[in-house]
Amino acid sequence: MIKSMEINIEKAMLHILDNDGGTSIVSEKNIVLEEELADFIEKHLKKSFEDIDGKETQWETRDNELYDELVQFKRTQDFIRINQDIAGRFLKVFDLGSDVPSADLLIVVFRKDQIPYLGVLKFNYRNSYIHHVETEDGVRATIVKQPYALPLETQKLEEYVLMDLFDDQLKIKERKFTIAGEKRFYISEMIVKSKSSLSEKSSIDIVEKSAKKLIAQEYGNDLEKWSDFKDTLSEDYINNQEINIDRIAEKTFKDQDGKAAFKEEVEKYGLVDGQIKLGANAEKRVLRKHKIVTETGIEISIPPSFLKDKEMIEFQNNRDGSVSILIKNIGEFNSR
Repeated sequence: MIKSMEINIEKAMLHILDNDGGTSIVSEKNIVLEEELADFIEKHLKKSFEDIDGKETQWETRDNELYDELVQFKRTQDFIRINQDIAGRFLKVFDLGSDVPSADLLIVVFRKDQIPYLGVLKFNYRNSYIHHVETEDGVRATIVKQPYALPLETQKLEEYVLMDLFDDQLKIKERKFTIAGEKRFYISEMIVKSKSSLSEKSSIDIVEKSAKKLIAQEYGNDLEKWSDFKDTLSEDYINNQEINIDRIAEKTFKDQDGKAAFKEEVEKYGLVDGQIKLGANAEKRVLRKHKIVTETGIEISIPPSFLKDKEMIEFQNNRDGSVSILIKNIGEFNSR
């Protein structure tokens, strides 16, 4: 069950980051937090905390100017200074020549369940369309493009940094952009300078991709092995909210070669921790249905718990090497 969180916004400042030849503006005053605006910011903060695309990580504290500024901010609470420092770091990246999108940068001090945070939310501009009324030679309503629209409160942000001011933990969501001719994760590498990490979504996808590849190449797409994998992945999440690489290898592959090959495969993709903790919001990703696609184009989505339940579905091996799928005990069905 996803635990509700309490967000209390204390102050915020907005900056305009223009990477399209216009003028960037670094503010010197806080924005007025009227109720509707505070609600908009709060919803984006909650979505960011719940976002499994974000990476939980830590600061590289050695020779890190921004970390030193943050330590000073915790002591002085000089909000203007920390704002100008962070906004300035984004603008320096722009000056290097980059395809980083223009955006409104919101820097906010808030508390999540009483824990103090500094949030850096980058609202990348999106195209939207609005009506426009022309009055020359009569009244005519038309539709025009609005190129500087912000993400709606129902949409996820593409880039953000959430800084825990109590224990210096970080959550970062970012994308690679070209900086001075080189594709880089510029937020974690150049602005924040944090330790390398993977998001929950990436960790789950790596484990699933590795298991699927190995089962296909070495075990002839054995559905029972895939079922063992999904069962173990689901059990570990439900019981411990984690991915346990050793347990998955043991329960899925059993033979020593298979176990070793699976561990090597996940490590190749950058997953080196044997136990990866997951949050409540990873549930849909972990427990999603398994899709089977036949060579004739038929698709079947099966809940993981049904894969080995012969009262619900049965896979029958035919003499000619083909497989028949028997779906049982159907009370009703809907066409979509």
